[in-house]
Amino acid sequence: MTQNNMATNLIKLGSGDINHPKYSFKAKGLDLAVYKNLFVPQGYLIPHELLSIFKTNKVERKILITEIQTLFKKPSIAIRSAFSVEDQKENSFA
Repeated sequence: MTQNNMATNLIKLGSGDINHPKYSFKAKGLDLAVYKNLFVPQGYLIPHELLSIFKTNKVERKILITEIQTLFKKPSIAIRSAFSVEDQKENSFA
């Protein structure tokens, strides 16, 4: 798996770049599943760091929206949140 130091970009599932403590178990699991060639729909992680950019920088917001729109050929997007504190040993708050 590779390492990605670009914290402000979308990260493709299966790239290996989601294996970082700041990302949730669900995101890491999906990344690993795609990397191991298990059937998982195409997807991207939107790092939480993008939220502050999205809120404050109109130019970067427009670039991000365009990037998301061009990644998918068909107009079908599903969003799954994966907040790291949702995943606990005994409970899941997802």
